Amino acid sequence: MTEEENWNLIVERFKEFSEDDKINCFSIPLQSEDELSDKATNVSNWWESIEQKSIEYALEYDYVLHIDLSDCYGSIYTHSISWVLHTKEVAK
Repeated sequence: MTEEENWNLIVERFKEFSEDDKINCFSIPLQSEDELSDKATNVSNWWESIEQKSIEYALEYDYVLHIDLSDCYGSIYTHSISWVLHTKEVAK
């Protein structure tokens, strides 16, 4: 995974995921670019991206799914990682 070719594959795959407007990742820490602290910037981002967006989505959709993947790696099936990176068909 840490070899350049493998890392480039991971980065490219995540770029593909980010193009899907139905998939949002709000957990990447942000660095403040103004007078706010980094912590304040991250809390503000959470408020705007999750709390406020949930209200907006609730008006449009019947269901909104929030997933917290913290500590999931101890219980995730390892083959799922290759399915995500290479697609299930290719990985199998």
